[in-house]
Amino acid sequence: ATIFRDLLKRPGAMRGRLILLNNLALCLVRNDELDEAEKLLTEAFTLSKSSFQPVVGWRLHFVKALLDTKKGNLDSAEEAIEKAETMARKNRDAAEAQAHLDSALANIRFKQNRFDEAGEQLLAAVDIDPNKPLLRKLYFRLLFGKKKFKEAGVHLKALGNIISSNARYPSSR
Repeated sequence: ATIFRDLLKRPGAMRGRLILLNNLALCLVRNDELDEAEKLLTEAFTLSKSSFQPVVGWRLHFVKALLDTKKGNLDSAEEAIEKAETMARKNRDAAEAQAHLDSALANIRFKQNRFDEAGEQLLAAVDIDPNKPLLRKLYFRLLFGKKKFKEAGVHLKALGNIISSNARYPSSR
């Protein structure tokens, strides 16, 4: 987050500023600095209304969904996911966006206590990006909580393999 804050202090093109605002907001959401993240997203949405919308595309709505989810505004988070999916299809970014959006929607479903749907979203995300440790970990926890130990073990083993591989070849990820 510090790097993005420093870069925002420098003069630069509006396009670069929009990307930095989005990335800093994402970092702040993940660090639970929600008020500052919300201010930055408001500025980013204002900037994106110009011709810069394709620059960040679905990512801006994705970060808004994460923020709204953490704040407990689950209906708004779902709307942001829908907007992100629409924008990803429009900008032909659907392949890149889908695993992120599936995992964000799974998180919303967890918070709504809709665990079966959360599991479906997580499995869809794992199918798209099977080497993402966080997705494997979340899916493992879901299966373990449902006492599906054999299936959970498969994902735990895959998670261990991913971590081992990343430790051996850190520059490949």
